[in-house]
Amino acid sequence: MPGPYAAWIVGALGLVFASGNLESVGRYLTVVVPYFWLLAGRGSWLGRVAWPIASAVLLFAFALVSFAGWYVP
Repeated sequence: MPGPYAAWIVGALGLVFASGNLESVGRYLTVVVPYFWLLAGRGSWLGRVAWPIASAVLLFAFALVSFAGWYVP
């Protein structure tokens, strides 16, 4: 991972932990890893096209199972 990406992650984590407000840590850390930057830097077809499609399919499957009530944690 290039240096600026790592600095972005460390900076965001530092800000959240320095604030002391860990109740909404998920909301703050959702944008910590800029996935679109990482996907744009990939040169292979698998990394640019197949992985986003596969993760969208998995998201749809997990949402269907959860919202239909077939899986209740």
